Amino acid sequence: MILFPNRIALFLLTTKTPPMIEHFFQCPHCFEEISMLVDPSVRRQEYIEDCEVCCNPIEIQVEMEEGEIMYFEANSIEQ
Repeated sequence: MILFPNRIALFLLTTKTPPMIEHFFQCPHCFEEISMLVDPSVRRQEYIEDCEVCCNPIEIQVEMEEGEIMYFEANSIEQ
């Protein structure tokens, strides 16, 4: 009898993690509309993610308050 997978399922079902927020914006490189998932449980975020259209790196800055995006900025990273 294996209980480990059931414990993981129970943990995932009982954890009150807010769902990710999909945020749409314009890529600073190719100017196409793209989206990224933002974790509302982290108040301040800064990271680099590639554009899903042109693959260029984008510096993302996000500030959350009560599960809502209060500030979002996407800047090109010159190569």
